[in-house]
Amino acid sequence: MLNAKGRACAAVDASELLYYYRALGKDTLAILVSRSGETIEVVKALTLLRSNGVRIVGVTNVAGSTLAKESDITIHVTAAGSPDRFADLYRTARRCLRWLHT
Repeated sequence: MLNAKGRACAAVDASELLYYYRALGKDTLAILVSRSGETIEVVKALTLLRSNGVRIVGVTNVAGSTLAKESDITIHVTAAGSPDRFADLYRTARRCLRWLHT
């Protein structure tokens, strides 16, 4: 959707994002995904991106997490009842990212 409308869109692992955050600024929207909302790389990226003025959408399973509290918008994914809750969270996030990227 974003690429089709002339907006650059890329999916980047949080650990990689720690190296590229300087190139991102106020015209950037980052979607950060973490089941716990406390993943070390995601929390570090969140802090660095916010210091650059990047707007943040957080996708997490834990409403009271750092990611949920510090994001501009939070998408709370409830995957607690699923035997494969980790996979459920990431499948949901990947579907969202694919939709935005097309």
